Amino acid sequence: MVLAAMRRIVRTRVVFEDTGSLMGDLRAHLIGIGEFLDSDVGKNVLISTLDMRQKGELTFNDGLSWTELAQEILPIFERATARGELPEEFDAEGAFAMLSGAMQFRMIVMRDTPDAAWVDRLLALFSSFVRRS
Repeated sequence: MVLAAMRRIVRTRVVFEDTGSLMGDLRAHLIGIGEFLDSDVGKNVLISTLDMRQKGELTFNDGLSWTELAQEILPIFERATARGELPEEFDAEGAFAMLSGAMQFRMIVMRDTPDAAWVDRLLALFSSFVRRS
């Protein structure tokens, strides 16, 4: 029941907008995640999830696995590919892992909020990697 409530909270507070561009979509999503995780509710969801994962109370069928999240995340990259912003062979899963890993590093290791200015820096770096590929 707690897990269902957490899923509902995350799904209503973290939305995946179609802004018309890859960088716009990623920026909106990453800023939204940062704002959510910086809120009291978001911090509690993050702490609870980490605690449940450590205790073995979360499984791969908990509704928060990559399979469920990919249905919302991967369309960002699919739209970008359709618009010609990314090559067909672009590794969307790897790209999202890189971006979300940076977000987690910022919050958990650096203990700092990924604000809009930081997200812009991250996306500028990401964009330079995309242009080289």
